[in-house]
Amino acid sequence: MARVIALKALPLKLSAALGVLRRLLVEGERALEAEAEEVGQALATCEALEDLLRRHVARVRRDFAGQVALVERVFREVEERGHRFLDETVRLGRLPDLLNAKAFRESFLKEVVQDAGARLERAVGEALRWLARREEELLLDALTLLKEARPLPKGEEPLLAPLEEALARFRPEEEAARLSGLAQEAVVRTLAGGVGGLGLGAALTLVLKGLVADLTGLLAGFFVAFLALSVLPRRKERAKRLLSQGLEEAYAAVRRALEEALEEGLARQEERFRGLYRDRCEALAERRHELKARKEALRRLREEAEALVA
Repeated sequence: MARVIALKALPLKLSAALGVLRRLLVEGERALEAEAEEVGQALATCEALEDLLRRHVARVRRDFAGQVALVERVFREVEERGHRFLDETVRLGRLPDLLNAKAFRESFLKEVVQDAGARLERAVGEALRWLARREEELLLDALTLLKEARPLPKGEEPLLAPLEEALARFRPEEEAARLSGLAQEAVVRTLAGGVGGLGLGAALTLVLKGLVADLTGLLAGFFVAFLALSVLPRRKERAKRLLSQGLEEAYAAVRRALEEALEEGLARQEERFRGLYRDRCEALAERRHELKARKEALRRLREEAEALVA
């Protein structure tokens, strides 16, 4: 009799045990689902920060063209003054001035070059300071993104502190000085043939002095045959082309240096910004993978338990 009772009680005990197991498995799945939702919210923040960074980089690249245009203006103004100077100087009425090469060079430097070197340094410096300050905008935009998401998901609070600390220690002047050094080195290497100790302005002045020497040499042929009136207009036009070509080459070197500084600056901004959340976001991605694997394991166990009950 006891054996019969025991055999009849066994399915009941097994059913009760399986019921408890099923309940625990369902509760486990719910807990994992809740955690997975929190992890998903935190990862959505990571994706939002990446999207913010992409839009920041695109916007800075687009707007930096305006800074480069201000630099270009320095060269275009020198070119305009140079053409006007040649129009006014290279003519028969100014023959005595043309015959005096030293006076020609001095007039060119005074009337055409003026303070172009100093203006170039200011324009390039301002462009690079503008670039460095864009990182602060990125950090402020990221803080706004996090703080406007009320209430903050649990995964987002730890991201606020690194951003606030980065803003507190942000020093755009140091970054601008570093970028300026890179740009100056590149320009001087191109314009001044690697002559050491020169700044951007001095390098441009050196180029312009070389141009006025070339112009003097070009016009020298006219000094010898000045009675041939047909020679004068052709020499003047050649002088203008020579001046424009020299300035275009100098501007191209400065533009390349600014573009290199832009890419270097953006690369450093991207690296520093991602460094504020990369580790946490990678850990969250790993946790999501683990939760997915655990949920799948619990699901299989629950199906096996339900099969036993059936």
